[in-house]
Amino acid sequence: MASLVALYLALVLNANDAAAQATFQWINNTGGDWTNNSNWLLISGTDVGGNGYPDNGDNAIFANLPSTSTLTITNADQALGTLALSGSAQVILDLGGNDLTTGAFSVTGTGLIRIEDGNFNPNSETSPTARRKSCRSSRSVPPLLSAAAL
Repeated sequence: MASLVALYLALVLNANDAAAQATFQWINNTGGDWTNNSNWLLISGTDVGGNGYPDNGDNAIFANLPSTSTLTITNADQALGTLALSGSAQVILDLGGNDLTTGAFSVTGTGLIRIEDGNFNPNSETSPTARRKSCRSSRSVPPLLSAAAL
């Protein structure tokens, strides 16, 4: 009986952890503020904080953006589960002097992620040719992160 209770608790706790992690997709083709919930679409999971944008272990996806897009996104200092870019858009993340931390980071296609004014610290890369694992920039030409071979 005790083992059944332990199994039940393990299943319930794991289900709560999985439900707590939401996946959001960026939907504003012109850039904007990370913390403006009208820029994001919840595509799976539960937005536990109810704020409508990815934070605290959630997943952020930039996909299906026009190839000519250069998006500047402010207030992007978050602690995410994953950050993914697919396609050919250029996404500029302005961290406002703060940190963006991710559990995993990936870029597929010819797109770029440019970090401005802050620290970018992915714990792992799923794109084997991404150029940097960590960068700090407040320069006028910040580092670019891409899937292009060096």
